Amino acid sequence: MPVATPRKPRSLVVDDDETIIDHVTYVLRQNGFDVEHAFDGLDALRRCQSARYDLIVCDVRMPRLSGLSLLSNLAQTQNADSRVVMISAIDDGALRRQALASGASAYLVKPLSAEMLVRATDGIARAVATPPGED
Repeated sequence: MPVATPRKPRSLVVDDDETIIDHVTYVLRQNGFDVEHAFDGLDALRRCQSARYDLIVCDVRMPRLSGLSLLSNLAQTQNADSRVVMISAIDDGALRRQALASGASAYLVKPLSAEMLVRATDGIARAVATPPGED
């Protein structure tokens, strides 16, 4: 019987700040993810309509389409069940509640530490790499 080769989980990092994209990309790659990126919500939505991601890390406030709007539009894509981690420079309880109520699995406040990202994405790489029935 052939052995299933584990695949790397796919992630999409969405932020209009290239420094944030670089930091998040580095941390995710160090933790076993393949990483793509988009600089605004509209570009991210286009990518989500043609590709499947296990994880989406998305800024709340961006040009052309906000992170919250992207989150609500994911239901019409093949990424409706993707894990979404929202990130923001704004530590606002109402915004956090709105993001979580809209389907985000976490809301992290910038500046982001590697530890914060690892905790928020814990288990995704392991779940993707473990074939069904082998956990």
